[in-house]
Amino acid sequence: MTSPDVLGTLRREMSLAGIRFRNGLAYARGEHTERVQPTAKDLVWQRDKIKLWRCRSDRVTMGPPVLALIGLVSRSYVLDMAPGNTFIGAMSEAGFDVYLLDWGVPDESDAESTLDTYAARYLPRVINVVKGNSGSDEVNLLAYCMGAQLALMYLSQRRDHGVNAMVTLAPPVDFSEMGFLARPFFDPSFPPESLIDDHGLVPASVVARGFTMRAPTYDVVSYVDLLQKLDDPQKLEAHAAMTMWLRDHLPWPGAAFKQMVQMFLRENAFVNETARVAGRPAKLSNIDVPILNVIAERDDVVPQASSTALGKLVPADLYEEFRINAGHVGLVLGRTASRTTIPAVIEWMRAHSEPTDPERSRNAIGTDDPTD
Repeated sequence: MTSPDVLGTLRREMSLAGIRFRNGLAYARGEHTERVQPTAKDLVWQRDKIKLWRCRSDRVTMGPPVLALIGLVSRSYVLDMAPGNTFIGAMSEAGFDVYLLDWGVPDESDAESTLDTYAARYLPRVINVVKGNSGSDEVNLLAYCMGAQLALMYLSQRRDHGVNAMVTLAPPVDFSEMGFLARPFFDPSFPPESLIDDHGLVPASVVARGFTMRAPTYDVVSYVDLLQKLDDPQKLEAHAAMTMWLRDHLPWPGAAFKQMVQMFLRENAFVNETARVAGRPAKLSNIDVPILNVIAERDDVVPQASSTALGKLVPADLYEEFRINAGHVGLVLGRTASRTTIPAVIEWMRAHSEPTDPERSRNAIGTDDPTD
């Protein structure tokens, strides 16, 4: 005779097996990626491929506004993924007027765009639009990975930058510490042009291949992780979103790629103070705004030694550092991000902001047509 405990266990296992089966089918159909970018946003400005989005909110209580940006080879929606696990959504809920910058997908017409194009041409214009739309004289920056590099390039060569404070997330600073992904380019005999196609771009497939070489067992680990989450729809949704983003790379404009190789990977321009942006010296010691540098201790894309170098190059009295036991993606996405990174960033940003008039923020009118 089978005991009631055994029967109960069998029923629970059968029920879980059914749940896993149904969730597995939904995952295979792509249903768990439909809620990516859940935060309601409005397009407030566009130029060329660049788009600026503003989170929809009627509860803005803190200022200056927050402008969030990432780098050129990944999609910006990593900061706005599954509900309950979105960086810009949490910032908006905390009372900030939040904007998300999307660099867009480059094509042949962008082949000659350099890092200067983004750091000295587009970013100043975007900051002015954010100020105009929010009715503020300054902005706060939230910059991830290469986005932080572009923000540092911008700040280090301008006094009229219009920035109040900045949070950098896994910023690449000391490129001699960048490790596996960068190592082939340290050799001056390696021609970066060999990776540029006939359209003047480094194809997205080449970018993806570099990340695959960094973690060749990623797919195996990912599927094992997936099997462990099939009975939890919320975890499954987060897994699907993360997996999609990790495979959703963008091409690089060839000119920007060549500049990255020469100025940063070979000359280590931030550390050696040889960086120039739009012809102007770009020394990190010139930065005059408070910085919170958030570092992922298990980062294998931007190793922490590369990021911590920032503290030696900017004025010490303006620098704070916060280390988190996470990898490069886990820093901004997943349980660690929602429980540790995001609350820490919000707390620091609040300390460097002031209460604002909700009516002023809600009724502010932009200075540019969205399609200008």
